[in-house]
Amino acid sequence: MKIKTKLTLALLVIALVPLLGASVASYLVARSSLKKQELNQLESLASIQKSRLESLMAQDRERLALLQSRTALRSSLRAFVQSPDPALRASLEQILVDARASSASFKKIHLLGMDGTVIASTEPTMVGTSQAGKDFFEEGKSGDSVDIFFKDEDGGLMHYLSGPLSIDNQAMGVLVVESDAGDLVALAGDYTGLGRTGETVLAKTTPQGDALYLTPLRFNRDAALELIVPRERQNVPINNALAGREQLMTEAEDYRGVPVLAATRYVEDPGWGLVVKLDASEAFSPVNNLGVFLLVLLVLVVLLVVASSLMISRAITRPIAVLTDAALSVSAGDLSRRAEVSTSDEIGALASAFNRMTDDLVEARADLERKVEERTAELELANAELEGYAHTVSHDIKGPLTAVNLAAAMLHDHIQACEVGSKHPELVESIEVVLKNTEKSFDLIDDLLALAEAGQVPADVSVVEVSQVMERILEERSRVLETKGVAVVTDPDLGRVRANPTQVYQLFSNLVGNAVKHNTNPDPRVEVSYLGDDEDGAHRYLVRDNGPGIRHEDMDRLFIPFFKGTTGETGVGLATVDKIVKVYRGTIRVYNDGGACFEFTLYDLEGGGPPRQD
Repeated sequence: MKIKTKLTLALLVIALVPLLGASVASYLVARSSLKKQELNQLESLASIQKSRLESLMAQDRERLALLQSRTALRSSLRAFVQSPDPALRASLEQILVDARASSASFKKIHLLGMDGTVIASTEPTMVGTSQAGKDFFEEGKSGDSVDIFFKDEDGGLMHYLSGPLSIDNQAMGVLVVESDAGDLVALAGDYTGLGRTGETVLAKTTPQGDALYLTPLRFNRDAALELIVPRERQNVPINNALAGREQLMTEAEDYRGVPVLAATRYVEDPGWGLVVKLDASEAFSPVNNLGVFLLVLLVLVVLLVVASSLMISRAITRPIAVLTDAALSVSAGDLSRRAEVSTSDEIGALASAFNRMTDDLVEARADLERKVEERTAELELANAELEGYAHTVSHDIKGPLTAVNLAAAMLHDHIQACEVGSKHPELVESIEVVLKNTEKSFDLIDDLLALAEAGQVPADVSVVEVSQVMERILEERSRVLETKGVAVVTDPDLGRVRANPTQVYQLFSNLVGNAVKHNTNPDPRVEVSYLGDDEDGAHRYLVRDNGPGIRHEDMDRLFIPFFKGTTGETGVGLATVDKIVKVYRGTIRVYNDGGACFEFTLYDLEGGGPPRQD
C-alpha cells in the first residue's frame, strides 16, 4: 500500500471515528429521548380518552335513567298493562315523543312489554311487532345497557340505550332508545396531539374472541362494526387492550400492519379496549431527520477529509516519490542520477543525504573496480601458478615414480623367471609393496591435480547433457559394476547444465564411484535423480545408494580434503565434489535415508562456449 493511501486512510480514520461515534451517540440519545417523550404523551392521551369514554357512558346511563324515572310514563304503562286501552297507548306514545325531543341524540324510543312486543313507539310502524330475542331487549330486561351498537339506513353509527321500566320494584316493560353515537365517534375522531397519523381506536370482543372495531378509523372510515382483528395477532395493540393489559408498546403494528407506538387501556364496564397510537415513522421523524442530517454531514466531512488528505499526502509523498525514483535509477546502475532538493525539511535533508551517499557510492565503486581488477589479475596469476605447479608435480614427481614402478616391475618379472622367488619369498613381497605404493602415489597425484583444477572457474563452458555424462561414466565403470553386481538407475532425462564438461564428469564420477565403493548391501543399488529446477534457476540433483549410510560423526568432515574416515581412501574425491559445486554457486547436503544421499544444486555458469539452448 502506498504512503499516500496510508496517509489518506489514517486521516479519514482520525476524522471520522470520533465524528461517527458522536453522531451515533447523538442519534441514539435523541431517539431514546424522543421515544420516551412520545410514549409519555400517548400514555397521557390514553388516560384522558379513557376518562372521556367513561364520562360518555355515564351520561348515556343518566339519560336513560331520566327516561325511566318519568312518573307519567310509568303510571300510563301500568294502566295500559291492566287495561290495554288505545287512549292509553296514545298517551304513552305522546310521552315518548316528548322524551325524544328532550335530547338531540335520541332518534327513536320504543316501549316493549315483558314478552318483547312493542307497546308504544315514536315509530308507529313498530307498534305490535315482537323484538323478543334481540340483544337490546334481552340486555334491557336484566339491567341498563348502553353498549349495543348498530348502523342506521344511512350508515351512521347508532347504539341502543335499554333498561327495565319498573313500578314498585316490579318490571312492567323495557324502555329502548335508539341514540346517535356521534359523541363516541367524535371522541375517536379527536386527533388533538396525535399529529398526522395518530388516532384513538375502540373495540369490543366478538364471541370468537377477536377484536371488532366500534368506530370509524382514521385510515378506514368504514371500519365501524366491520373490521375485525384476529386474536392471534398479539402484536396489534387492540388485542392487548381487550386482554386487560394496560401498557406502552414500542414494537407493535396496527390494523394496517404499520409499525406504531401505542398506549393501551381497558374499560372494564362494558369491557372495551381503547388504544391511542401513533405511527413510528411520524414519532421518530425528528430523529430520522437528525439521522439524515448527520449522514449528510458525515458525507461532507468525508469529502472534505479526502480532499484535504489528498492535498496533504501529495505535498508529503511527491518529494518521497521523486526521491524513490532517483533511488531506483541509482540501484539500476545510473549513478549519474541525483535527487531534487526542493525543501528544507526532513525530506530535503534525506534527499541531500541520498545525493552525498550516491557521490560516495560512485567513488567507492571506482575504487572497488580498481581493486577488483587488481585482485582478478592476482587470481589469474595464482591460478596460472597453481596450474603450473599441478602440472609440474604431475610431470616431475610422476617421472621418477614411473621409473621406480617400471624397475620394480622388471625386477619382479626377472625374479619370477629365475625362480629366485621360491627361495627368497621376502624379496618378492618387498617388490610387490613397492609396486602397490607407487600405484597409490599415481592415484594421489591424479587426485591432487583434479582437486587443484576443481576449484577454478573454467573459461570453457557449454551446454552439458548430464545423461550423456552418466552414460560415459557407466560405460567406463561397467566391469566394476558387473563384478560387484551394482545396479545403477538414472532418470530418463537428467537435464542440461551450462558448465564445463570435465567438471560435470568429475562431479558425478566421484559421487557414483563413492557410492559403489562403500555399498555393502547384498543387492547394491545406486540412483541418480534429476529433481527439477528451483524458482531461482538452480538445477537440483540427488545421488543415493542403499548401503549402510554415513556415520553421524563423519557428516561434517566429509568434504575436508584428505579426510579418510574408515575407508582408507585418499579423502580427495568428495573434497573435489564440494569445490566443483561451489564453483557453480550451488550447495550440497548429505543425509541418510535408506542409504547415503548426496543432494546438490548447480547454477548455469556464464563464460565461453556456445549459448545455452533451452
